[in-house]
Amino acid sequence: LKRLAAEDPRPVSEIYDELASNITTNLDTAAYFPSCDQARNTMYYSRTKRYPRLPARRQDRGLTAEQTTTKSGAQFLMYDSPTNDILIFATKAGVRLLAQSNCWCGDETINIVPS
Repeated sequence: LKRLAAEDPRPVSEIYDELASNITTNLDTAAYFPSCDQARNTMYYSRTKRYPRLPARRQDRGLTAEQTTTKSGAQFLMYDSPTNDILIFATKAGVRLLAQSNCWCGDETINIVPS
């Protein structure tokens, strides 16, 4: 559970459900399989070792080069407003593609931003 939770980006509940369905086919091992609550705590704890914690406040966030560039090294953070808390992630090639498009659709993720 620990290793899989740390390496697999899927939601913890999805990983648990998959493992539980595989384990419960054998009744001898099913008795030793942890409950969902026990497994969830263990799996989330394993993930905290691999992934950094989210900052408590937006002002405390710090973006690393790994978070602002693509794997090929292209700049991915186009705009970072220190006063308005606006981040725009895009590559130059992506912006050129948008410029050629007739219709744009957008999304905002306000609900996941720490206050």
